[in-house]
Amino acid sequence: MPRKKRVQRRQPWWRRRNVRRRLIFLASLVAAAGLFGLLAVYLGGRGGHETQQQNVSGEAPAFTLPTVGGDEFVFADHLGKHALLLYFNEGLG
Repeated sequence: MPRKKRVQRRQPWWRRRNVRRRLIFLASLVAAAGLFGLLAVYLGGRGGHETQQQNVSGEAPAFTLPTVGGDEFVFADHLGKHALLLYFNEGLG
């Protein structure tokens, strides 16, 4: 009596050894990149530069600024006469 060929059934793709190895490698790469990113963000904003405390309720220091017309604005000339608002728009120009 002839023997029947045994049909080898393939495993699902997620159970194959090479697929699992690749997925584990990819997951470890993503985890390492995420940890490196978090570490860079956490340590990137620390130390190395000194920060000055700003006192917004005290008097402003004396300063001179150029005007659009080519003159100079001296803060001491306007002290006690006008309210001063400095506005800087770095998005234009």
